[in-house]
Amino acid sequence: MLDRLATGQRVGHDRLPSPLIGSLVEQIWGHTRVIPILLLPLALVSIVRRGITWNGYVLIGYVVVLLGAIVVDWQFSLWNKHWYFSLPALAFLRGIALDTVCIRSRAGRVVATGLVGYLWYESVAAWLVREFLHQWSLQTL
Repeated sequence: MLDRLATGQRVGHDRLPSPLIGSLVEQIWGHTRVIPILLLPLALVSIVRRGITWNGYVLIGYVVVLLGAIVVDWQFSLWNKHWYFSLPALAFLRGIALDTVCIRSRAGRVVATGLVGYLWYESVAAWLVREFLHQWSLQTL
């Protein structure tokens, strides 16, 4: 295994090909449609501004675990398990960020509503493709 790591080969990626394993960008798109990742800094700043409670520490811990798992996934295939583990925290953080945007102005509420609507549309479209066309990949997650 060490010789494979030295040559840059990814352990676990060569023998088990799957449309659910892709690059980091494909994983981010497939699991979050990028929006929660873009809102992540705003959510973290909002948590710090409001005063960090134990909930804030837990959510920040999820982010740290996700970032560590992304680094590990570059060499050892985690089969997207790190995403499934972290998605609830990303949803809470997205909610905190959207709440912060909504409080600011009416335009913020319009933007937040549009983002939630877009994510709802993408979720329904991905489900329909999986259900009726039986296509499972990072593009349809």
